Amino acid sequence: MDSVQFFKSIARKSQDERVAHFMGSSAAELLEQESEQALRQAHFLSQKVTEKTEYIRKAKWTMLFAALSFVAMAAVGVLSYI
Repeated sequence: MDSVQFFKSIARKSQDERVAHFMGSSAAELLEQESEQALRQAHFLSQKVTEKTEYIRKAKWTMLFAALSFVAMAAVGVLSYI
């Protein structure tokens, strides 16, 4: 079964399919499945957050370089008129 914690996975299933999944399993089986899924999803989310923070870090350095380049070009432009 898909994730029971992420809304997209929940929305893909009909209400009857979701009820059938929970009704056909014992509480112990459900807890075992859920704990495994929760660990996998936590790992997946931590990877995604790490990737996105790396992109943000690279973007910050790119913006800093662009800002410094703009200041340097503006200074050269002003000095060329003097």
